[in-house]
Amino acid sequence: MRLLNVRTLQLEDYVGSDIPRCSILSHRWEDEEVTFLDLVGGHYSEMKGYRKVRNCCRISKNEGLKYTWIDSCCIDKSSSAELSEAINSMFRWYRNAAACYAYLSDAASRTTTKVEDKAYCLMGLFDVNMPLIYGEGKKAFQRLQGGIMNHSDDDSIFAWSHYQEEYTGSISGILADSPRCFSIMNEIDCDSELGAGSSNMFKILENYVKLQLSNMGTVRSFLHDPIDSLSLICRVSDSSGSLISTVREEYPEDHTVLDATIGVLQCRAKLGRVVLLLHEHGTGLYSRYHFDGHLYFVQDSVEVRPPEILKILLYQRQDHDDPYMPIPAIRLDARVARLGYRLWATSTASTPDAEHKGACWLRARRGSGYLLFENRRSPEWPPFMLIYRYEPEDNHFKVYCGLVPEDFMPDDAVEASHEVEFQSSCELSELRVQVAENKHLVIKVRVKSNYCDIILLLQ
Repeated sequence: MRLLNVRTLQLEDYVGSDIPRCSILSHRWEDEEVTFLDLVGGHYSEMKGYRKVRNCCRISKNEGLKYTWIDSCCIDKSSSAELSEAINSMFRWYRNAAACYAYLSDAASRTTTKVEDKAYCLMGLFDVNMPLIYGEGKKAFQRLQGGIMNHSDDDSIFAWSHYQEEYTGSISGILADSPRCFSIMNEIDCDSELGAGSSNMFKILENYVKLQLSNMGTVRSFLHDPIDSLSLICRVSDSSGSLISTVREEYPEDHTVLDATIGVLQCRAKLGRVVLLLHEHGTGLYSRYHFDGHLYFVQDSVEVRPPEILKILLYQRQDHDDPYMPIPAIRLDARVARLGYRLWATSTASTPDAEHKGACWLRARRGSGYLLFENRRSPEWPPFMLIYRYEPEDNHFKVYCGLVPEDFMPDDAVEASHEVEFQSSCELSELRVQVAENKHLVIKVRVKSNYCDIILLLQ
């Protein structure tokens, strides 16, 4: 049996039963796998498959194993006799290995009949025992993460991002709601050189975790940085997308973004350490702030401060009196273009909904906002304004709509709620505003689990 030395990356042959303890890698072959000939010839460091080999060796070494076996590079497939022997012996080798590593690529996107089973089917993988409680929803996956944290100090458990547009700009606990939040985990490595793997890296208390992070300061503190460090904080999924370019283009006056704290985890993406944006509650407690739905990393060329201990909430706060409680997103579906109306101005940035043509997402970070529509095709049709306000007691938005004067400007929006006669969704589930003879604007409000649909129709 030919084994790979995890320290030297040299192949060593063992005969008979005198085979040392080793790990074994179960994997799917992809492009540019490192083969036996590549390894012997030393021409493998630039191959895509080398990262897989390197990570397998790193994990094996961390677990005290000196050798590993990987079929792609430990079998000389030019020898039919050796290939036949390996195929016939493979089951025994897998069974006798000290550890078998497998990349379960479907765990993040797995579908189950019951939402709790997305967590329960992973219990064995992470060696976590916990009671099965059906009806608790996403809390099952959060309990699983808590169980993992009780016997692991790997920071990469915090390296997740929301995969849905409606979470953009939201504030949450540090625990993910779903395995899908870890869909980019193949880009993340635990970094033992930075300290992960040492004891007591983080400590779980009643409703928060004490976590060692390198605190870089707030986004605002870097806006006029001569080194322009924020340009070196980039998206894990697309390193050309920098934090500073997004802030300057889309959120130049958003204080929630500007006041967010930049915390650096002790785990890595390909080109640098993973970054979390944190919202401080003013009581020494922090929450995760989901800037734009992406996970970021800071390039290695940026010098970061030594780690310090921060207290980060495990779960989303449910106190309606908390001014920082996450506010649901709004999905605006304005079906008014066929009669010439278009969105003229809005109090917050909008993001197109990739799944619904013509719809967009709005993040009401301050709990309220406005939308102005005008009709350039038919000037005799008056502009109208829609105001939305979040009602925490009901956990959804109340919508107000009314016609505004021809010379109405966005700067007048603040005073408009006092001067314009508005209909309100407080009294009606559907609003109707006459915009022309025999033509009405119809506004429907539909409350979802974590967002609110506002649908505009002309009838």
